[in-house]
Amino acid sequence: MTGETDPLSVEPIWIERDLAEVSRASEAVKNRLEGELTQEQAEAVDLVLTEALTNTIRHGTVQSAIQIGIYVQTGPGFVAVEIADSSPPMPQYLLDEAGADKLEVDPDNLASLSEGGRGLSLIVMLMDEVAYVRVDGEVRLRMLLRTRNGSL
Repeated sequence: MTGETDPLSVEPIWIERDLAEVSRASEAVKNRLEGELTQEQAEAVDLVLTEALTNTIRHGTVQSAIQIGIYVQTGPGFVAVEIADSSPPMPQYLLDEAGADKLEVDPDNLASLSEGGRGLSLIVMLMDEVAYVRVDGEVRLRMLLRTRNGSL
């Protein structure tokens, strides 16, 4: 769902639109979150960040801005990550249809294995909320993980 929301009140981490930048972004986010999450939560955030950035870089339009902004904020019981670039958001139905059933594999029919969508399904399964939000005229992919009780 795309809606108006308050922006995350943090300075973004900026990366170039280049797959080689994903590991640098991952390290920067890990540094920002150090001591805030359990190891399991930190691994989940790292996986969804890597998937989201890879998708943003691979599927962003040629006319998109060179840089991608990554906003990371923690608060009582949550961590939120937003990915912002100037590409149009993916179609809402892809987000709506993502989930566990996209990860199922029929061992008797490997030819039916889809070539895409599994990364988005992982993101949806690991995060408590995944949505497009409109912030100051730009659309961001917001991924929220509730961290109460130290568990996913």
